[in-house]
Amino acid sequence: MDLKKEEIKKPSLDEEVLKKLLRIALELESFFGAPQDIEWALEEEKKQIFILQSRPVTTLSTKDKDDILWTRWLSGP
Repeated sequence: MDLKKEEIKKPSLDEEVLKKLLRIALELESFFGAPQDIEWALEEEKKQIFILQSRPVTTLSTKDKDDILWTRWLSGP
């Protein structure tokens, strides 16, 4: 799939959806008492988020809480 240059730089999710995801993640963490690995789906037109699965994160580093690497992995041709 070919993307235009401006599409490549455009964020995949807007701020509204990110805020909703953050709120949901914090609610799930509070409910379960531990950080959660969350699988979710987005209905784009209504920006409705569906939680598909939530399970405890088991791979957090114990040496430094800020030692988490966040990436956006993309595959291409």
